[in-house]
Amino acid sequence: KRNIVLAGAIPPLVELMFSENVSVRIEAVAAVANLAVLSANATDIVAGGGLEPVVDGARLAMSELLDVNDVYEVDENMEELAAQCGRALRNLSANPENRPLIRDLGGVLELRRMLTYPNDRIVSQARRAMKNMEPKKSSRK
Repeated sequence: KRNIVLAGAIPPLVELMFSENVSVRIEAVAAVANLAVLSANATDIVAGGGLEPVVDGARLAMSELLDVNDVYEVDENMEELAAQCGRALRNLSANPENRPLIRDLGGVLELRRMLTYPNDRIVSQARRAMKNMEPKKSSRK
């Protein structure tokens, strides 16, 4: 995973995460989520502009999903985009340096919206990301 980032994968993935094609966005966000499990990669992804399209994808997906009145009208691609964005935010937020940036871009708001959505995958990813976002308690007594 580190070699993929070092080979220059971040700029094209960032571009793909802004695609108008939701299926392309899903795959690009999923790739970023996979790469972000390494802390060094998470730092490079954020430095390369990869956090903004993840939050933007979450915002797009949740706006569309929460606007639907009929369960039969739910767009499964939007659910998948929300789940992948939640997973990417979970992995990116594991690096403490990224947490203030996630907050600044509105990522916490999107994670809170995910927590209200009736899809276990989306809620699970959001819950894990929110746990990462919590301030760590000092072990001093």
